[in-house]
Amino acid sequence: MAINEDLDEFTENVRSTILLHPKDPDASKVAFVAVDALLVGSIKFTVKEGNRISKGDELGYFAYGGSTIICLWLKGEIKFDDDLKAGMRIGAKPSAPASE
Repeated sequence: MAINEDLDEFTENVRSTILLHPKDPDASKVAFVAVDALLVGSIKFTVKEGNRISKGDELGYFAYGGSTIICLWLKGEIKFDDDLKAGMRIGAKPSAPASE
């Protein structure tokens, strides 16, 4: 469903934030911001404060509808692959079937 309305979804929709602390004390923290979209019932986090997480772990999910994820870090703290370009559409690789 589309709405013709002047809405800044990043500042006017409900937001929930998790601050990720890396194992390396010299590394930068990362802020993970979940932004509710229209008709999202709620943001459900499956991690609790103090939990240790690893790359690929589930942090939570959006209940009903679409949404946006924003990650914030200090400039220069994260190095992206050279083939990744601004505005490029990216997606998760499908998991291997359980039989493999």
